[in-house]
Amino acid sequence: KNPILKAVYAANLDATQLVADVLSDMKRTDLHFIGFDGGKEQQKLLTKNVVDGIILQNPYGIGYATVVAAARSVLGLGNEAFIDSGYTWITKSTLEDNDVKKMLY
Repeated sequence: KNPILKAVYAANLDATQLVADVLSDMKRTDLHFIGFDGGKEQQKLLTKNVVDGIILQNPYGIGYATVVAAARSVLGLGNEAFIDSGYTWITKSTLEDNDVKKMLY
């Protein structure tokens, strides 16, 4: 339906896998594809060049920010409306970096 489509972004782990499956079924290799999350399947998609890159959550940052927010709440200090727990853009070439490996699951 969209012959001028140039890229696809999947916003979660399941959607990333679903889009990869659909693109494979359609034999579409002409689209740029960005995935999200660092599960085993997403890592495989990256190593097989199915996705151009993955936006990876920072689980340590999420946990740390949650503990800080809980402590601030208990102490009556309040919290920001938006808390950035961090993310990392990874590609096939950065998949083996030690800092990246800590965020994969």
